Amino acid sequence: MDLEEMKRAWSGLNARMDKTESNINQQKIENMKTSQQKLVNQYRLFSVIAAVFIAISFLIFSRFDVNIWVRLGIAAFFAISATMDFILQHKVGNIDLYSMPVTEVAYKALSCRRLHHIFQMVLIPTGIVAFGFLANEMVDNEAFLYGMCAGGAIGIAIGLKQYFQFMDNYKNLIRN
Repeated sequence: MDLEEMKRAWSGLNARMDKTESNINQQKIENMKTSQQKLVNQYRLFSVIAAVFIAISFLIFSRFDVNIWVRLGIAAFFAISATMDFILQHKVGNIDLYSMPVTEVAYKALSCRRLHHIFQMVLIPTGIVAFGFLANEMVDNEAFLYGMCAGGAIGIAIGLKQYFQFMDNYKNLIRN
C-alpha cells in the first residue's frame, strides 16, 4: 500500500466517521425532542384534567351539600394545579433543542425539574388540607369516606407512576 492509497483510505474513513457522528448527534437530538414532547404532552394533559376537576368538584359536592368554602378550597387546589402544569408545559416547550447550546438545554431542563418539585411541595400539603376539610365535612357519610380512601390510594399509585415517567423524561432531556 503506497502513500496515496493510505491517504484515500484515511479520507474515506474520516468521511464515514463524520457521517456516523452526525447520525449519532441527530439521534440524540431526536431522543431529546421526544422526551421534551412527552413532558409537554404530560403537562398539557394534567392541566386539562385539573381544569375539568374544578367543574366536576362543584357539581358533585353540591349534591352532597358540602360547605361552599370547602368546595372553593378544592376548586382552588385544582386551579393551582392546572396553573402550575400550564406554566411547566410552556417552560419545557420553550426549550429550543436546535439553537440552544447543550449546557443551556440542560440548565433549563434542570430548572423545570426543580420547579416541578417545588410545585409538588406546594400542592401535596394543599391537597391534604383541602381533602381533609372535605373528609371532615362528610364524616357522617361512610360510603363517601371509603370512596375518598379508595380514590386517594388509586391517585397515589397513578401519581407515583406519572412522577417516575416525568423524571425519566427529564433525565433523557438533561443527559443527552
